[in-house]
Amino acid sequence: MDKIDLDLTQSIGQGMGTVFSVLGSVGAIIGATKGTFLVPLVPIGFFYYFIQKWFRKTSTELKRLTSISGSPIFADFSQVHSGTATILAYKQQSRFINQCKSSFDKFNASYNLDYLANLWLGLRLDLIGGIICAFIAGLALATISIGFIPAGWAGLALSFAIEITANLKMGVRMIATIEADMNSVERVLFYSNKIESESPEVIPDKDPDSTSWPTNGVIEFDNFSMRYRSGPLVLKQITFKTR
Repeated sequence: MDKIDLDLTQSIGQGMGTVFSVLGSVGAIIGATKGTFLVPLVPIGFFYYFIQKWFRKTSTELKRLTSISGSPIFADFSQVHSGTATILAYKQQSRFINQCKSSFDKFNASYNLDYLANLWLGLRLDLIGGIICAFIAGLALATISIGFIPAGWAGLALSFAIEITANLKMGVRMIATIEADMNSVERVLFYSNKIESESPEVIPDKDPDSTSWPTNGVIEFDNFSMRYRSGPLVLKQITFKTR
């Protein structure tokens, strides 16, 4: 619920903002280049779709793996914090230290893979940004004799081309983050709709026979005596009733 109320809503808001930023940048570039940017936009869009689809599949699983591998670290810390005296008494310090190192090694391995996946994405999106800048600059230089693109418009298009790379990176990461956070929604739906309800409080067919089972919530002692093994009586002829 914390993930849904805080992280997921924030990720969706940032994702929507990034989408509009990308659309605004593309629209500005199209307007500055007088529509000629629509020609390379189709293959660039296909290339971007292929990259983000491949990245999202990997990133979602890596984030899940990183989250799972981080749990034993907190569990070990909690155990050591609450059981320090026991660990010292049985001289198990080295075992817990090695266990902690192993947990950190597993977490670092998955975290490094996630970091490398982000670098892989950044390199390819930077390539897309470079292609866009190269197209704008090449078009401006090729048509400089006829003044097809004024210098101010060319500068505007190049500035948005540089900005769009960062927006594309943020957009892919926000989509991947939203997909990972939606796992919390799946868990809530599962707990809400797919878990069988408990049995009703009263099941007439399963109730025990009143002659073989207490029918009233009462405990009654009548002249009750009790001793510790072979010792003297400690409780002597006690009679009482408790509800």
